[in-house]
Amino acid sequence: MNASASSRHVRPAPNVAIIGAGMAGISCARALHERGWRVRVFDKARGVGGRMSTRRLTPWHFDHGAPAFEAQDPLFRQALGRWAREGFVRPWHARLAKVDAEGDIQEAEDENLWVGIPRMSALVRSLASGLEIEYEQRITALVRQQEQWYLDTAEGERRGPYDIVVSAIPAEQAEALLRGTSELAERVATQSLVPCFALLLGYEGSLDLEWDGVKYQAHPLLSRAYRNSAKPLRPAEEAWVLYANAAWSAEHEESNPERLGPLLLESFAASLRLQLPTPAYLSLHRWRFSQATQALGPSCLFDYEQNLGVCGDWCLGSGVESAFLSGSAMAQQLVSD
Repeated sequence: MNASASSRHVRPAPNVAIIGAGMAGISCARALHERGWRVRVFDKARGVGGRMSTRRLTPWHFDHGAPAFEAQDPLFRQALGRWAREGFVRPWHARLAKVDAEGDIQEAEDENLWVGIPRMSALVRSLASGLEIEYEQRITALVRQQEQWYLDTAEGERRGPYDIVVSAIPAEQAEALLRGTSELAERVATQSLVPCFALLLGYEGSLDLEWDGVKYQAHPLLSRAYRNSAKPLRPAEEAWVLYANAAWSAEHEESNPERLGPLLLESFAASLRLQLPTPAYLSLHRWRFSQATQALGPSCLFDYEQNLGVCGDWCLGSGVESAFLSGSAMAQQLVSD
């Protein structure tokens, strides 16, 4: 049989729509793309990254979502080695103080973390290179017609058809999108993600602190704080990101942000027993869906009858590693079937 006749019997690669351009969605899209699948990613934001985004405001940079990440899983560590060789990540040996439940400051300890280079969002951008991505597209509904999927947008447009749709967005948003289309909605509905406030602080001079960050144990407001300017290849101007704990963030989720920012700053200074100067820049950001209260368990979910998949860091816990592993598992499940 000649090549042209043989090619007529080759099954075309599936056409996949992925909703969400964070680490989970992009890692899934990258893996499928490298296997020759047709993939298009949709995201409501203006760029990739999700909670790995970076706010740049001269002269400061703030990795205000995921400040850094650890690497435990062998698959993720293997990927990190490749990204490090390509220059997209670097290790960060951060010296972190600990404030215990009694409010005492413990001896600082070194932690081996990883960060994107030159900012956290750069890692996801590198993985997204060459992918077909549509930004500022909020998907509001999934429509099934003749065993194909169509995506309705907030602007009233319909995209498709697609053979498979993968949701790589927070659980609450995924459940709303899948409701009435798949039994996956019931599984996803069991998950909940708590909010988190991040306070961005920019200073014109050094704070003269000997630590790169602070971890809090049972603090009424704060969970952690990181000096963004201490990370590799960041601008030298003093920049900090303070993270409120889950309980306080949930309690004040709808409160006036102009009141919450100063409260967090005051609590930060008091915890260190310092009189801090007035920051030149202060901004409060709310991550409405930040961390899972508990992991779903499976690394991803797939409805074989409807050709619908779900992935996200909340399947395995929270964080960059969980998001990568979930998205990679989703891709592996699809290509293995």
